[in-house]
Amino acid sequence: MITTHTNHAGVGTESGKRRGNHLENDPNGVDRQQELLGYLCKSETLAQHVLNVSPHSPLMEHAVQLCQGYLKTLLDMHHVWQCLQHARSQESQLGNQLERMQAVLQEVCAQLDADAVMDERQALQARYWNTISKLVEEVLHLPADIAEPADAPPSAEPPPNLPLSEERQACVKSAGVSTLTTDTPEPALKLSVHLFGEFKASLHDREIKRWPRGKGQKIFKYLLLHRATPVRKERLMETF
Repeated sequence: MITTHTNHAGVGTESGKRRGNHLENDPNGVDRQQELLGYLCKSETLAQHVLNVSPHSPLMEHAVQLCQGYLKTLLDMHHVWQCLQHARSQESQLGNQLERMQAVLQEVCAQLDADAVMDERQALQARYWNTISKLVEEVLHLPADIAEPADAPPSAEPPPNLPLSEERQACVKSAGVSTLTTDTPEPALKLSVHLFGEFKASLHDREIKRWPRGKGQKIFKYLLLHRATPVRKERLMETF
């Protein structure tokens, strides 16, 4: 069961053991994406159970959050890889079209250059056509390979704030540190969702009887699993 509040955002950190590359047997990356989503669902389930474990609940909770952050980072990398595969396909197609266009422009320029000898107006047109032809030629000579980005220097910014569990909030308050609150706080909406087994959802512990099924329910689950970061409409269209 996942419980989320509208005024809190759960953010994980990035760590973990790297997994092997399965792109040879999965050229479109569909199996890889489902595998990562499966592990993310598993970590969400563990995150709810470790809260009841004593005395190492905070440590176990933090470990699960690390797994969640790492898995979400892998999903982001996988999405970038899919975009790169699509861009490479587009680059090949557009490159072939540009090469055919270059051949046509060269024929037009040659004809205009021949006519420009006798006609000043034709000479002006010839200069424009030659300019466009040279532009196409320069574009075709641009390197298409993308270099791997250099390792980013360590950031001096502090790590993102993780949501405090009830147990850790009690420890913070006992140490004399108060959490940030607004002057007039509004009560947060409490939405509880069971993602495993029979799908159930409740608002403030009151069961929601009418709920979208099929594709709408899958999109809702996906948004819940990625609630820590905004999800673009284009990504949802590619995934579903």
